Amino acid sequence: MDKFLRKISEDDFRKQQKSKRQCLRQATIASLPGVLDLKRIIIIKEQLLCKNKSPSEIVKLLLEIKEMHIKSVNVLTETGLGHSIGPLRKHDDSKVAAIAKELVNKWKTIIASLPVAPVVQKTKETAKLPLMLQNVSSSSNSVRKKAVSLIMNNSMSLTSDAAKDMEKQIFLDNSMKINKEYKQKIRQKVFELRKEKNSSD
Repeated sequence: MDKFLRKISEDDFRKQQKSKRQCLRQATIASLPGVLDLKRIIIIKEQLLCKNKSPSEIVKLLLEIKEMHIKSVNVLTETGLGHSIGPLRKHDDSKVAAIAKELVNKWKTIIASLPVAPVVQKTKETAKLPLMLQNVSSSSNSVRKKAVSLIMNNSMSLTSDAAKDMEKQIFLDNSMKINKEYKQKIRQKVFELRKEKNSSD
């Protein structure tokens, strides 16, 4: 019976086990080539629309979009990414302007190379698509409105637009999810504003 058994050393056995473990890794959908994360694109688009971003933060977001290699006209139209990056071509910072121009010119050549398609009227389903991508429900809208009012009521000098921008930034930083972390960040911001308000009185 021993003649059928193949004896190997402990080191060889460990190497075989290690190589088996390394081969069994499963790929995620996002790691596959050509797959785009629409939710992340929308988050980046919303962050680009925030007015309180520094040029270095904008460059970082633009480079992330550039690395995605977006070649689909459908993705560009559904997310409206071009509308938020287009105005950045005239940004004061030259690096931001250069990256934005490069992205817009690249997308224009992609669109120009496509055959002319017939104009399609928007249906109720296509009109609702961006909302479906954002996963915003009526209950989450009421939570967000309450957060904005809390921020405004506990601040001395914030306008409604500034309070909305502040809440929007927290919402985007939380991956557009309303959960315990979102509520905790809102409470923390309200506490900070209330502390500033009380210290100035």
